[in-house]
Amino acid sequence: MLHSILLSTDDEGVPCEMCHRTMGGVEFQRGNLDSMDAVWNMMAGIDDWPHSGSPYVDQVGDPTIAQGNPYGDTTLQIAEGMTYIGRYPGTADIYWSDLPQFGTYTGQTYGIYPPGWIDPFGNDVGGQPATGPGGEYLIQLDIPIGPPLNPNGTPNYNAQSVSPEHSTVMYPNMPPAQGFIQTSEFCGTCHDLTVPILNHGMPEQRTYTEWKFSAFSSGADAKTCQECHMPRLSHEYNDDVAGSYNADPYGEPGGWPYSKPRTNTAVHKLAGANRDLPMMMKELYPEVDFEVVGGGEGAGGVWVGTGNDTRIFPGMLSNRNPMWDRNQRNTEISLQDGADVQIVSGPTWNATTMKWEVQVKVINNTGHRLPSGYPDGRRMWINLLVKDEADAIVYESGYYDDATATLYTDRGSTHIPFTRALDPFIDAAANEVMVYERVTGMCQDNNNDGDLDRCDPSLSVLNDHILFDNRIPPYGFTYSDYRVSGVKFWNYDPASFVPFEEYNTTTGQSTRYADGRNYDLVTYSFSAPETAVLSVQAEILFQSHTREFMEHLRANDASTVRPEGPRRVWSPNYPLDPNYLSDEFGLDEVVQQMKADGWFEPGDTLNDNWGGIAYAAWYTTGKGAPYSMAVAGTNVVAPPSPTGLQILLVTNPDTGLNEPYTQQIAWDAVAGAKGYLLWIKYGAGGTASWDKLAVVTPPNTSLINTALNVNKSYCYKVQAYNGAGYSLDSEVVCAKTAWDLPLPAENLQFVSSTPNSIAMSWYDGSDNEDGWIVFRQPVPPNPPDGFTEVGRFPSDTLFGGVNWTDTTVLPGLCYNYVVEAYNASGTSGWNINGSRADVRRRSARRAEQPERGGQYRNLG
Repeated sequence: MLHSILLSTDDEGVPCEMCHRTMGGVEFQRGNLDSMDAVWNMMAGIDDWPHSGSPYVDQVGDPTIAQGNPYGDTTLQIAEGMTYIGRYPGTADIYWSDLPQFGTYTGQTYGIYPPGWIDPFGNDVGGQPATGPGGEYLIQLDIPIGPPLNPNGTPNYNAQSVSPEHSTVMYPNMPPAQGFIQTSEFCGTCHDLTVPILNHGMPEQRTYTEWKFSAFSSGADAKTCQECHMPRLSHEYNDDVAGSYNADPYGEPGGWPYSKPRTNTAVHKLAGANRDLPMMMKELYPEVDFEVVGGGEGAGGVWVGTGNDTRIFPGMLSNRNPMWDRNQRNTEISLQDGADVQIVSGPTWNATTMKWEVQVKVINNTGHRLPSGYPDGRRMWINLLVKDEADAIVYESGYYDDATATLYTDRGSTHIPFTRALDPFIDAAANEVMVYERVTGMCQDNNNDGDLDRCDPSLSVLNDHILFDNRIPPYGFTYSDYRVSGVKFWNYDPASFVPFEEYNTTTGQSTRYADGRNYDLVTYSFSAPETAVLSVQAEILFQSHTREFMEHLRANDASTVRPEGPRRVWSPNYPLDPNYLSDEFGLDEVVQQMKADGWFEPGDTLNDNWGGIAYAAWYTTGKGAPYSMAVAGTNVVAPPSPTGLQILLVTNPDTGLNEPYTQQIAWDAVAGAKGYLLWIKYGAGGTASWDKLAVVTPPNTSLINTALNVNKSYCYKVQAYNGAGYSLDSEVVCAKTAWDLPLPAENLQFVSSTPNSIAMSWYDGSDNEDGWIVFRQPVPPNPPDGFTEVGRFPSDTLFGGVNWTDTTVLPGLCYNYVVEAYNASGTSGWNINGSRADVRRRSARRAEQPERGGQYRNLG
């Protein structure tokens, strides 16, 4: 957790409080609230939304949110600051509740005292609202969309909610069912979302509802959202301690609960299906905060940071890249876990139609519809490929051209334009592609008779009708419950795009998916000689951002606001100078590359706004290339287990020394493998759990795993897979990261200077270093430049002072210096708090200015 983007202090990341606070699990039209209460009808009557004041109905007049479903406005209690003192356990003991208590409370979450709580006067106030010193409700400064109302209709801000931290941490004996953060309702506060445009109540997401009315909400198959998206594992703190502790070897300030054993730790993977996002964010936001951790990545990718070394600043990296990579890997694992595909029958010859047939089954393994999440630009489709015995393509449906980022029907010399399959039977004579997605549009009722005459599909968020939605439901769903919650299956007339619900009024079930069915059966019919010997491969491909979606964003974003990143400390006017992403990312250079690639015409350009920046990042990270979720094939056998698994040392190219916090796992290639699944165990003992680390696709047969803790063992195993399934596990290999690293330099100080030299000193507190490396950076770097090595020399001290003089400086300039000790195992890293020595050549007086996370040594 501490090695995640959540610890960003430059406000570009997501603070822990975004999840570790209550976010308002208020239920819509809850029976125990006053029906005149604004919360009872969700947002009815709130005038700061484009909503006319009536309960939501969908495009055919049905209520879109049933009683008991979550409020789902995603904005209730999300803010970065809390105004009460008790932020951490031990300083305030308050629970949360959304149960109506008394007075003007409208159903929002707020703090209550735990059962049996005795106030300073000896009164049992358990279950009563938590109050401040003057008896007032504790106030939080974020303003929910629907504040509590006084009897006269005015807002009662004193009754707004407070949000304590993780209750299961504060009260380890508390029944898990009472821990809101462990329930799916916690997730439903954001993942049931309504767009209230024009009173249609467009259900942008119903992920929680899809889970709630499936087999996973109760009974033998019950699973919460967290069991997949935030699974629990047992890690080992080190080779000598089997219990699971905080990953930071230095220990988090504050003691318990951060240092207590946790033998079943929740892993903050939080991975969904947006594979593109971490790749794009790696381009745009690689750094954390230069001030805090002593480094980051600067303009043009110039390195100015401390790398992936977890020792530099306790529990935090100076560069987000390892975490963006880790998030991408977790997303790819999530995608592959989410779906399966089978070739149920075929290829078989149909003597009646005189054609071949293949039937493909696409299975949804998730607890919600597939694909899920933000629907526009997100899709999943079947690529069916039929070959003869000469390996020539006989028939194809669903070919994606990576060069143009375009989905076609096939890959012939003249591509057949993409045509969406509207039912699960596809004849090659009118070839189509089975795509699972939601399509929205604007519709017209020209005669004002209640019947739609024409709809125009588009990607606009202002669309008022769902035209098509064939996404696969989860196991055990019930359509009668889905319908009144805004979850419906839609199809359209291909001539007018006017939608109709795929619903049987007699049975009360969908005509697209029968109740409980978590799969789709698609039949393909195509021509080939009756005597042909055919093989078939069916692959499920997923795409987070289509080219059409990105072109829509690019074309429709006419704003003039230039996106910014965190301020740069090397700027002469820091922190006043802006840091525009278009400069950091190199927007103009990307446009020129697009033109050189033939993607853009000479007159094309990108606006310096979010539409342009997002499009450029999408382009440089692979243009939203689809990801293989599952594959099945005929005439293929499962691959053998990989062999030759080994763990290799990784050398830092800048220093030529070992990176002690990095391991490279490598194995021999397996013939016929479609990919490899790499597993990791965080510890070599018997208490650590195996966890999926990455999916690796050929020709790659290795993975570099970085940001590890030093002096700890990690174990790995790997499986190969293809269209027939997975191999058995390979052998297990374990390796321990370096333990005999030297200690960092201490108390780096300026000593003296001449016009052509700077003398400095530091304390050698280590007895096993082989030598020292000195790095230097001009201040301010103009153009931005990273730290470069200016000196390396062997150590001649066991302990004590070390002196060194830089004779390569220029007169009148200011420099930053950092020093590392090294031996055969690697480097010490900079001293723990990220100290630097800043030396201005022309001055002989020294002033020390403490900063967050380090000490500046300035002469000026």
